[in-house]
Amino acid sequence: MVERRVVHVVARLGSGGPTTSLLYEGRWAARHRPDWTYELLVLEPGGSQAAVLRALQDRIRVHAAPDGEREAQILGAADVVVLHYWNTPSMWRFLSRSHGTAWRWILYCHVNGGRPPQLLPDWLARAPSHLVLTSPHARTLRDDGQVSVVPALVDLETLPNPEPPSRTIVHVGTLTVFKLDARFVDLHSRAVASGASVEVVGDGGDRERFAALAGPAWTWHGFDPRPWDRLAGAAVFSAPIPRTATSSGEKTIQEAGLLGIPTVVYRDSPVAHLIHDHHSGLLAGDREEFAAMLTDALPTREAVRQVGWQLHDPRKKAAQLAGLYDEVAERDPQPMPDAGDLRSWVQWQTVGSMRPGSDQPSLERLAAGEPTLVAWQKLASEGGLAQYLNDFGGSALTLPER
Repeated sequence: MVERRVVHVVARLGSGGPTTSLLYEGRWAARHRPDWTYELLVLEPGGSQAAVLRALQDRIRVHAAPDGEREAQILGAADVVVLHYWNTPSMWRFLSRSHGTAWRWILYCHVNGGRPPQLLPDWLARAPSHLVLTSPHARTLRDDGQVSVVPALVDLETLPNPEPPSRTIVHVGTLTVFKLDARFVDLHSRAVASGASVEVVGDGGDRERFAALAGPAWTWHGFDPRPWDRLAGAAVFSAPIPRTATSSGEKTIQEAGLLGIPTVVYRDSPVAHLIHDHHSGLLAGDREEFAAMLTDALPTREAVRQVGWQLHDPRKKAAQLAGLYDEVAERDPQPMPDAGDLRSWVQWQTVGSMRPGSDQPSLERLAAGEPTLVAWQKLASEGGLAQYLNDFGGSALTLPER
C-alpha cells in the first residue's frame, strides 16, 4: 500500500454528527489503510474531550488550534488536505490566512450551500482539486466533473440492533426554527389524538418554546450521543426540516434508515434526497400531508432497511473517499483563492438580516411568514451575523439594514 498523510481541517470537535462521521472514517482507514496517517487539525480550541479521546484511541492524531507556524508545517507535510466547510468565523480566518498557499486538497461541504448564512462561494467550490458535497444542491457550481456527493458517514458502532415497531413517533436533532418547521408540535396533533406518543432527543435554542406547546404525550430527552439506544423501536422518524434550512446530509435520517425506521420529510426539504419515496420513507407536499403521513400506511421495516443500506452504507462511502484521496494525492497542488475582507464576506452571507436587539419573533410569526424566518435565520443561526459580531466585535462590521 502507498503511504498517505491525510489531514482533515475542521472548525471544531463536538459531540454531534460531523465529528462522529470523521471519527468513523478515521477508524475505517486505520483498519483498511494501515499505511495512512489520518490527522485532524482543529481550528477552534476547546470542544469535546470525549471526541479527542476517541480519536486517540483510534490512532487519529489531533492538532488542537495550533499556532500559525505549526499549522503551516502540518498542512505543508500532508499528501492530501481535506477542508471541511461551514461558514464560521474560524473558517473565514483560515481561508484568509491560507490565501495563495497551494496544497493537494479537497473541499468537503457540510451545508447545502444555497442559503444564507451558509452559502458556498462559487470561487471556493471551483478552487480545490475535488469538491465533495453532502447533498446535490451545489453541484452546478462546478462543471469539470470533479465533484462527488457523499453525505456524512454513520458510525455503525453507535447503532443498536433493529427492534419491532411501537406506536412512538421520534425526532432526533437540533431544536431550532432554523432546522425544524415552526409548527413542529402542531404537526403531530393528529397522531397524538389517535394514541401515538412522541419522543424528542436533542437540544437547541427553541426547545423550551416547542415544549411549552406540547402535552403529556411528549417526552423531551435532551442531547444524547447515542439516541437510538432508546429509540430503535420507533414507528416513524418525523423530520419536518423546511426548505429554508441549510441542512444537507443529515446523519440521523440515514441512521433511521439503517435501523428500518421510515422517515417523513417535506418534498422540498434540502434533505429529501436522502429518502427513496414510499420505500425508505414518505415525502410530503405540505404541512397537512405531513401530519397525515405520520399515521398513514408506512413502508415496511425490511423495505426501509434494504434501501437504507443501499443508500447509506458508510463502509462504501469511506472506500469512495479513500479512492478520492489517492487520486488527489497524485495531482498538482492547487492554491487557495482570496476570501475577501471580513465586512464583504459577512454582508454577502447575511444581507437583509434583522438588526441585533430585534425582538425574537413568535413561533406563529415564523410559521406564517417565510420572510420573517429567513431574516431571523441570517442573524441567529451558526455562521450568521450574530456569531461574527460575538467573535469579532460590532466595530469590525457594518450592520446591514433591517
